[in-house]
Amino acid sequence: MMLEEEIQDAYYRSQNKEATREKLNTLMLIKKVITLIAFMFLFARMLHIAGAKTFVQGVLLAYGYALALFAWDTFFLDWVLFANIKKIRLPGTEHMDKEYHQKWFHVKGCIPMIPVFAVIGALSSLLVLWIW
Repeated sequence: MMLEEEIQDAYYRSQNKEATREKLNTLMLIKKVITLIAFMFLFARMLHIAGAKTFVQGVLLAYGYALALFAWDTFFLDWVLFANIKKIRLPGTEHMDKEYHQKWFHVKGCIPMIPVFAVIGALSSLLVLWIW
């Protein structure tokens, strides 16, 4: 079975993007930060609509939203769609059936995000208290 790094290497080799990998990593980091900020504001709006009145209510509700998003991504997108529909996989990784069916691999990839969910929840809760 291939490791995450080997899967990424196979993708970059198949797309002839090995030379631009570092630049892509920097661009990906910027996109991830922008996405996290967008989710923070989205969660803040959802918290306001849900009626969170205190910081603790906001944090718990936002954390619940983030865990629901984690579950959707892992259990449906990774385990069902990408594992079983080759047409929606990354180009160059269509042949990696065994790697896409590694369920624990997908869970391990999301576990480091759990503390990030807590930070986003806290910041979203602060936004709700500050804006509304």
